[in-house]
Amino acid sequence: MADRLRGFPARFPVRDDGKRPWRYRVVSMLSRTALRALFGRGLRFQNMDRFPHDGPLLVVTNHLSNVDPFLFGGFGPGAMFCMAKRELYSHPPVAWALAGCNTFPVDRGTADRWALRTALDVLAKRGRLLIFIEGTRALSPGMKRAEAGVGFLARRSGARVLPIAVWGTELALGRGRRLPCR
Repeated sequence: MADRLRGFPARFPVRDDGKRPWRYRVVSMLSRTALRALFGRGLRFQNMDRFPHDGPLLVVTNHLSNVDPFLFGGFGPGAMFCMAKRELYSHPPVAWALAGCNTFPVDRGTADRWALRTALDVLAKRGRLLIFIEGTRALSPGMKRAEAGVGFLARRSGARVLPIAVWGTELALGRGRRLPCR
């Protein structure tokens, strides 16, 4: 899979030591700055002290906005991995940046064996994997049907599952919106 995407590195993950690659750190810092500017005091996190710092861990959450991955990458403790739709990797510089942020492509709507093997490998190495359980952004608040791959990964890996709810981000960059609104 990785060799078919221009810009995606031949070796993934970029780092195997559990630390954030430099690209991840830069995007994380920019994300924190932009999200604080966008949401101001409205950006709140609850029970962050309960967020495990080690794995294997499946972090499963709903997906309301394009802002959601930046919340986890910017404010989540430690390094996390994430699946993202393959369409995001169409430009080599974007593929390079996403790979540096521990993000790997998945073909949605199919049983993407490469993505599943990569996810299981991350979890086998005691990594923490963020998965948007619905497989896409929701049109409105609330949960849609969960994708079956999450259950497969939980059963196969034996990883702990941390369910997280995100709300309010649909007002910023929800599905179908091009510009953020406050």
